[in-house]
Amino acid sequence: MQRKQLCAVVASLLLTTAAMDLSALPPAQTTAFSYQGQLNAGGTLASGLYQFTFTLYNAPSGGAVVAGTLPIHQPIQVINGLFTTDLDFGQIFNGAQYWLDIQVGTTLANEETLVARQPINVVPVAQWALNSPAGTAGPTGATGPAGATGPTGNTGLTGATGSTGGVGATGATGATGTSGANGATGATGTTGVSGATGATGATGSTGANGGTGATGATGVPGATGATGATGSVGPTGSTGSAGATGSTGATGSNGATGPSGATGSTGPQGVTGTPGDQGIAGATGATGTTGATGATGPTGTGPNLPVAAAHNSANFLLIGSNIYQDVPLPTTTIASGIVVGPTGAFTVLQAGVYRVSYVLNAQQTGGPNARVMSRVLVNGVIQAGLVDSGATATGQSNALIAEDVLFLNVGDVVQLQVGSNAPGPFVTVDGSASNSLMLIGLNVTAGPTGPTGPTGPTGPAAPSGP
Repeated sequence: MQRKQLCAVVASLLLTTAAMDLSALPPAQTTAFSYQGQLNAGGTLASGLYQFTFTLYNAPSGGAVVAGTLPIHQPIQVINGLFTTDLDFGQIFNGAQYWLDIQVGTTLANEETLVARQPINVVPVAQWALNSPAGTAGPTGATGPAGATGPTGNTGLTGATGSTGGVGATGATGATGTSGANGATGATGTTGVSGATGATGATGSTGANGGTGATGATGVPGATGATGATGSVGPTGSTGSAGATGSTGATGSNGATGPSGATGSTGPQGVTGTPGDQGIAGATGATGTTGATGATGPTGTGPNLPVAAAHNSANFLLIGSNIYQDVPLPTTTIASGIVVGPTGAFTVLQAGVYRVSYVLNAQQTGGPNARVMSRVLVNGVIQAGLVDSGATATGQSNALIAEDVLFLNVGDVVQLQVGSNAPGPFVTVDGSASNSLMLIGLNVTAGPTGPTGPTGPTGPAAPSGP
């Protein structure tokens, strides 16, 4: 196989952290750091899935692998020459200068070592502070919610067994002694020393297991159900009747009119009648007693932070040209707060922001070269950020990968589909690879509200006033 010259240009080395729940407290700092670079293959920017091996040394050339570390093997998707990945050699930085050795190839068997080792810059070395003497302990913070368990890393490759040393040559046999005079027989010569056996070759070391993924955050609890309504107040007693109004006294008579000219004197005013007695008002009835408070309704039981992952380990053929098929994924399913249907479709139970991602591996088994297309539908509508395609030749595979963040409502259905432009069943989705669809809730509403408690009984009526 013709091998292309590969080289990488370092973009940055940074410490990283990750959080799945935007409303949760930030997680603890890990010992991982990000490595970004640009890969050229034969003088052009590379694209596709490449196999990388990263090894940490204590010298820019020669030297030895840093104690306590093992090479990290990773398949990485390179797009227009650019790639990024997280590296975790553990808590080994102590202020000494280390260098990163990088090997790249399309497989482990044809990896090539890049020209120069890359020095580890100051940001990852800042992890040395994790090994410094502890200061005065501060107060213990509240325990963060426990996240979902991350996937287990890939198992490292087993080292090759050393060759067995050759067997040493057998020593020569001593010469026979000369015959003595007639009578006594001459002594037999001594036997030569046997050659030493060659040493057995050393056994190769076993590759390291991949690290366990970080634990995700626990979802938020559902809201407490509403308190039952207060019983109604009893009716107010009736008002007593008003007393009768007293009679008005008689009006006095007017004086006689004087003769013309002088005005006659005004007659005396009549005496005003005595007002009648006011009726006695009826007493106000007593207020009725307040009814007892109704019992509190039970607490709501909304689901935890939603997450779902569906995988498929069986091959299936694409049936025709430009025909999309639902990807059957529920061979292995993990779901919480999301329903997974028989075709691998996800039904959302809580509205909010979700991260949607998938991986598909298509292989051309025969016929002409073909292009394979993948996409995600939400309620039958194609999501532009979750569409990918790639060309395959006979006997070749192509990984289709996409990821996006979507706002989803309750009842939305998320479906993964794949198709090709091959005229017949010549393209297979390879079940031996990791074909999966994943949906992770980032910021969603609380669970459903619990039922309302029953209404308290009505208080007794107040008695009427007299």
